[in-house]
Amino acid sequence: NITSEQNLRALKMAREVGLFASVSLVLGMPSETDETIEETKSMLIEADVKAFGGFFATAYPASPLFEYAISKGLISDVDDYMVKVGNATKLLINFTKLDDKYLQKKLKELERDVGYAWYKKRGIYYLLKFKLRPLKNAFDILREKGLIALVGKIVGKIKN
Repeated sequence: NITSEQNLRALKMAREVGLFASVSLVLGMPSETDETIEETKSMLIEADVKAFGGFFATAYPASPLFEYAISKGLISDVDDYMVKVGNATKLLINFTKLDDKYLQKKLKELERDVGYAWYKKRGIYYLLKFKLRPLKNAFDILREKGLIALVGKIVGKIKN
């Protein structure tokens, strides 16, 4: 088991030596709780992560998790399961005590909250400049040229 603190230290060390560290995380291991999800979120925010690859725990053949799933009766038909198994972006087996929909919602919230914290740290200007540029441009046209010019620009975009 690797802790959030160990992951945070590794991310900081990579940055200190000029390396870019891509972050991927897996939700839904048997020991996953609301508390561990919150710990992960706090660690990602403290590490100043902008975005990450979020996946669900997936039991691949010959892995300890696969053997665990078989032993707990979570996979009853191996052939059927193998047809469904993919790249871990879909929740096939929930190994936690959390509800399926709740776990899926928590991953979306984690992605949203971590991204928001990254932008918030940089101020609203950064958000306007890089993510909401079309909205900012629309306000600029409205302020400088008026409503008719803005409507003309929108209609032009729709036609293209």
